[in-house]
Amino acid sequence: MFRNLTLDRKDKNHCMVASDEFSDLNEKGVKESVLLLIVVSTAPSRQDRREAIRQTWWTKCRGKVVCKFFTDGIQISKEDQQKLLQEKQVYKDLEFQPIIGGRTFGLRYLYQMMWAAAKYDFKYYLRLDDDYFVCLGRLLHELRYRPSKMLCWGSYHCNTHLSYVDEAWTLFTHDVIVSILSQDPQRMLCHPHADQELPIWMESVFNKTENLIRFDDQRLYHYPPARTVERFKSLANPCDSHIGIHGCSPELMRIFWNSDSDKAKSVSPLTEFSATCGKPFVFDISLMADPYKFDLRPCIQNPLWTPEETMWTGVLSGARKDWSSLTWDKITETSRHDKSNIIRETFYINDKQMGVKRPQFWLSHLQPLQDMFRNLTIDRKDKNDCMVASDEFSDLNEERVKESVLLLIVVSTAPSRQDRREAIRQTWWTKCRGKVVCKFFTDGIQISKEDQQKLLQEKQVYKDLEFQPIIGGRTFGLRYLYQMMWAAAKYDFKYYLRLDDDYFVCLGRLLHELRYRPSKMLCWGSYHCNTDLSYVDEAWTLFTHDVIVRILSQNPQRMLCHPHADQELPIWMESVFNKNENLIRFDDERLYHYPPARTVERFKKLARPCDFYIGIHGSSPELMRMFWNSDSDKARSVSPLTEFSATCGKPFVFDISLMWEAYKFDLRPCIQNPLWTPGETMWTGILSGTKKGTFPCP
Repeated sequence: MFRNLTLDRKDKNHCMVASDEFSDLNEKGVKESVLLLIVVSTAPSRQDRREAIRQTWWTKCRGKVVCKFFTDGIQISKEDQQKLLQEKQVYKDLEFQPIIGGRTFGLRYLYQMMWAAAKYDFKYYLRLDDDYFVCLGRLLHELRYRPSKMLCWGSYHCNTHLSYVDEAWTLFTHDVIVSILSQDPQRMLCHPHADQELPIWMESVFNKTENLIRFDDQRLYHYPPARTVERFKSLANPCDSHIGIHGCSPELMRIFWNSDSDKAKSVSPLTEFSATCGKPFVFDISLMADPYKFDLRPCIQNPLWTPEETMWTGVLSGARKDWSSLTWDKITETSRHDKSNIIRETFYINDKQMGVKRPQFWLSHLQPLQDMFRNLTIDRKDKNDCMVASDEFSDLNEERVKESVLLLIVVSTAPSRQDRREAIRQTWWTKCRGKVVCKFFTDGIQISKEDQQKLLQEKQVYKDLEFQPIIGGRTFGLRYLYQMMWAAAKYDFKYYLRLDDDYFVCLGRLLHELRYRPSKMLCWGSYHCNTDLSYVDEAWTLFTHDVIVRILSQNPQRMLCHPHADQELPIWMESVFNKNENLIRFDDERLYHYPPARTVERFKKLARPCDFYIGIHGSSPELMRMFWNSDSDKARSVSPLTEFSATCGKPFVFDISLMWEAYKFDLRPCIQNPLWTPGETMWTGILSGTKKGTFPCP
C-alpha cells in the first residue's frame, strides 16, 4: 500500500519527490544493532527546527545511537522538493515517507515504526515531535538502568476512562514494537492522531495480565509549549530538572544547549502511570473531545480524514503558523487541554472545577490594590539609595496565558537571610521541577545599597528570587497579600503553599500525598487550638486554587490587613465563606511548629525526619542539611486527613479581641499600605536584625 503511493504518475510529478527518494520498507537481511534509534517526525517546511536540532542535542547521535528525520514526500511544491533533496544529500539524516500533509499522524507513526523494525536491531526506539529538546546525554546514561522489555516511556494523559501516552515523545523497547507490528495488516486500525491509535493497538496485542511498564516520566515537560512559557527563557540548567522539553522554538533549543547541563545525572525512580495518575489505565475512545474525535479506519485503506488540511500545529494552519502567533481565544478553541475533559489531572487544571472562567481577567477588580503596590515601586530621589530599581520588583499584571502547575510554593524571606535560602536551595528545593514551581519573595524597600547588590546578584544567578515593595518589620499581612496576588496573576496552580524561610519540607512525601488530597476547599496547616481563638499558623499554609480565588474576590477598598497574616486570614475567610460551606481545615499533626526545631535537642539527632514529619518549622541551615542528608524524603503511605474539629475538640471560632497583647493590633484597610510598627526592621519573634530599630534610609 505504501509502495504504491510512491509510484511516479503524471498527475503527481510536480508535487512529490521521485519514487527512489522515498525510504523503502524492505527488511534487511542483516540489520545494524544499535542501542537507541531516534525518529523525529517533521513537516517539510520546518527546516529551522531541524537545523536547531542538528546544532544542539543531535550532535550526540553517534556510535550506538542513530537519529533520523522523517518528512512527507507528497503534496510539496517543486521548490520545496529541491530544498529538501539538497538537505537530504548534505546531512544524510532525512528520510521521505509517502504521506500527505495534515492530520495523518497515525499513518506517519505506522510507516516510521515499520521502517525502524525493517532496518535496525534496536534495543530502544524513541519517536519525537520536531519541537522536542532532548537531554540525550542524561537519557543515554539512564538507559543502562531502565527495563529492556515491556517498556512504554512517555508523558501520560490521566483521565477517568481516557488515559493515554502523548505521541510527542514515545519510547518503547524492541519487544513492544515487535508485538504492535504482529497485528493482522488487513485489520489494523489507524487514526489521525497517533496517540489514539496506540492504545487500540496495545489492547489488541497485550493481555491485561501482562506486565506492561507504563513509565509516566514527570521530567518530560509537555504543555503549554515551552516557547510560550516565560520561565523557560531564563531556565539556567534545563537538564537538571528535565529529560525532555516539548514545544521548543529553535532559539530556545540553542539556549538550552548552551547551558551545557546535559550530562549524566542520578537516575530518578521509575514512576509508573498507576502511581502518578491514581486511576486505572483505561482508554475509551468514545469519550474523546470533538476536536480530536474521529472514527478508526483500516490503515490498509490509506485513510484521509481531513483532506483540506495542509500542516497541523494544533489548529488548521499553513506552512508557518505557530503557537506563538496565536491569540488566547484561538488556543482555547483548539487546545486539547483547555476545551475538553482531556486534561492531565496531575498537572493541568480544569478551569470549571477551579472556578476560573477564561479568558477573562478575573483579577481586574483588584486594580486599586495593584496600583497601590505599583506606586511604591516608583523611583524617587529620596529613595534611590534604599530600594531596588522599579523594574526589579515583581509586577502584579495578570498573565493572559498562565502556566499550569500542580504546586506553587512561595517562601517569604528577609533580605539578610541568604544563609537560609542557600540551605533550602541545596536541600528540598532540588525537587522543585516540572509540575512544581518554587519562588522566594523578599523586600525591595528599606535595604542598604550593599544588600541590594548582593540580592540582585543572587536573583540573577538563581532565577528564583522575587522582590516585593514592602518595608521590613511586622508587615507579614501585606507580604502575604502581595504574594497571593502575584501567584494568582502568574500561574494556574492546583495547590498553593506559602512558607516561612526556616521550614524544612519533605517535598517528595508531600507531592505523593497531593494525588490523594482534596482538590477543592482545602486549608492545610498547623492550627492553634484555643477557646474562641483558633487559627492556622502562617508559617505553613497550603490552599487549593478555589480558596485563593475566593479570598481575592473581596472588595479591595474594604479588605483588611494585620501585621500578622495568620490573624487577617480568618477575617478574610469569614468574609467570603458561609458557615455552612464545607471548608476542609486539615490540621496536620505531622507539621512540627513550636518551639523552633533549632532549639530542640532531639532534632539534632533525628535520624529520619520525613518518616515522622511532612514539614519542620524553625530549622536552622545546618539542621536542614542534616535532615536532607538522611535521605528519608520519599513517598509514604498516606496519613488520614485529620480535620481541626477532630484534633482540637473545639469549634473553629476566631475572636480577634482575645489575642495576646504582644500580637494585638487593629485591623486596617490594606489599600492604605498600613505600617503598625514603624521602628522595627526584621521580626523573628523579637525585634532583631543587623540594625535594631533603624532603617538604612530616612
